[in-house]
Amino acid sequence: MEKRVFSENEVVFREGDLGRSFYRIESGIAGVYLCYGEKDQRKLTEMKPGQYFGEMAIIEARPRSTTIVAEKELHVLEIQENELNKFFHGGTGNDPGPHETVERKNPYTDRGI
Repeated sequence: MEKRVFSENEVVFREGDLGRSFYRIESGIAGVYLCYGEKDQRKLTEMKPGQYFGEMAIIEARPRSTTIVAEKELHVLEIQENELNKFFHGGTGNDPGPHETVERKNPYTDRGI
């Protein structure tokens, strides 16, 4: 994981790029665009601190579906593909992964519901 800073109006990644990491916003605002920089550019939404973006390109193994632009100075935590896989596929040794922890704490799972 690496902390990164993007200046106002700087592109984080572009629609069509290959995705090898995803991001958690620490501070700032990220704009989510289709057709960024083209005549038919469309802003879909803004993302704020605590939100994530970029994970779907890794999960679906497809190119990025949108362009992300720093609307204001943007501080993010970049999480690489191999770290995402580790997160979803569990920890090491006796440390259960998040999916195992959630399942174990779910009262409906133990009752067969």
